[in-house]
Amino acid sequence: MASNNPDKALSISAGQAMNVVLKAEQDAENGFPECKKLSCHTIQDAQQHSATIARRTNKRITTMHLRHKQKVSHRISEMERAAASELKNVHGRGLDEGKLVGAVNEVAAILIGLPDSGKSD
Repeated sequence: MASNNPDKALSISAGQAMNVVLKAEQDAENGFPECKKLSCHTIQDAQQHSATIARRTNKRITTMHLRHKQKVSHRISEMERAAASELKNVHGRGLDEGKLVGAVNEVAAILIGLPDSGKSD
């Protein structure tokens, strides 16, 4: 039977509204642990992904370092062979050792910034 009293209808509506709010609060509280679990899982996934990126980066750095180290070693070996070959040629020509020492001293003076001695042959 329908009530003609507006206050009674209003109080039923207010009671129902409170029940809806209480139910929403309860649902939110019940959903919190699942949300926390999901966020923890997301954080773990992100940490694992970050670790994977770091490992791959370190591997690439190591590979590049080794490749460049090999190139430098190869270039040094080439330079040493060339210098040894030039040295053989110099010894074969009977270069004046006094002139060689003078040239070395002049280059050393230039490298360390001593004033120009004015000597040149």
